[in-house]
Amino acid sequence: MPVVIAADSLQGFLERVFERAGCSSNEATTVARHFVLSDMSGHSSHGTIRLPVYLERLRDREIIPGNRGKPVVDTESLLVLEGHLGFGQVVAEHGIAQGIEKARRHGVALVAMRNMSHCGRLGHYAELAADAGQASIHFVNTGGYGLWVAPFGGTDRRLSTNPVCIGIPRENALPVIWDAATSVIAVGKIWVAANKGDALPPGCLLDKDGTPTTDPHALLAGGAVVPFGGYKGYGLSIVTDLLAGALIGGKCSKPGVDVLVNNQLSILMDPESIGDAGPFEAEARQFIDWVKASPPVDGGEVLVPGEVEARSRRETAETGLSFDETTWAQCVDAARSVGMSTAEIAALAATPLASGA
Repeated sequence: MPVVIAADSLQGFLERVFERAGCSSNEATTVARHFVLSDMSGHSSHGTIRLPVYLERLRDREIIPGNRGKPVVDTESLLVLEGHLGFGQVVAEHGIAQGIEKARRHGVALVAMRNMSHCGRLGHYAELAADAGQASIHFVNTGGYGLWVAPFGGTDRRLSTNPVCIGIPRENALPVIWDAATSVIAVGKIWVAANKGDALPPGCLLDKDGTPTTDPHALLAGGAVVPFGGYKGYGLSIVTDLLAGALIGGKCSKPGVDVLVNNQLSILMDPESIGDAGPFEAEARQFIDWVKASPPVDGGEVLVPGEVEARSRRETAETGLSFDETTWAQCVDAARSVGMSTAEIAALAATPLASGA
C-alpha cells in the first residue's frame, strides 16, 4: 500500500534527518523544503526519493555542508560563485537571491554557480525569480558524473540530462514556468518507475545494446536515455553543456569523473527596468488567453507551462504526499543510518511505516 504523509510532517522528518547527518538547521530546512516542493509539484524524481543518495554523498564527502558559494567575480550585474561541493540547493538559492537584487538595480544580472552538488528541480529557481517579478533563463549541466543520455544518432551514454528552464512573471496570475530536461525523461523518474514496478513509455530508453526498451532497470544495466525531440533536444543539450559547463569555468560531460558536480548559469531580467510593466502584462495576458481558448482535444484543457505544477501543489497540500512502499522503506533505512529510531521516524512522519520497514 502507498504511504501517505502530510507535507509539513515530511518537511519535519527530512529536516531532522539532514541535521542528524551533520547539516546546519538552515541547510537542512532549505534542502528539505526543496524535496517537499518537488514532490508536491509532481516531480518526485527530484524529491524525497533522493534522500538515500544525498546521505551517501554526505558520508563520502561528495557533498560538503557549510558552503553556500564563494564569490569569484562580483560586479554590478555579474556574479560567479564557486560552490566547493556545497548543497546545490543552498548555493543556487544564495546565488539567485543576489542575482534578483542585481537585476532589480541594473535591469539584468548573470549568475554563474559552479562546482556545487546536485541543485535539484531547476524550475524552483525560476519560481523564485518570478515571485520577485523577474523573468529568468537557467541552464544546468553535470560536470562529468551522471552520463545517462545518448547523443542523437548514437547508442551509448555521452551526455547528462542537462535541463533548461525559463520563467515569465505574471501580475496577479500564475507565472509561466517551462522546465525540462533535454532528455525524453528525467533519470529520477526512471528510478521512480523502477521502484513502483512500472514500465516506461516507449521511446525513452535504449538498453546496453542500443535496442529500444520500456524496462526502467535497463538504465542501470548499461542502457541510455535518448534526447527529447531527436536532434533538437540533442542540440539544446550540447549548448547547455557548453554554457553551464565550459563558459563559467566548470566542466562539460566527460568520462572518468566519480563525483556529481552541477554547474548553473542563470540570467535574470527585471521587466520594469526594461520598459513599462503595464504593456508587458497586458500583452502577456491577451496572448495566454488566446492560446488557452483553443478548442481542447477530447474534452481536455489547454494549459500553459507551470499550471500542472501549481495544481499539483494545491492538491497535495490537501491530500498529502504518496510514496510507494519501496521508496519509503529506502527513506526509513536512510534515516536509521544517521541514528534515528523507528519510533522517532514514525512520530516525525506521523504515519505508519511501510510494511517491512
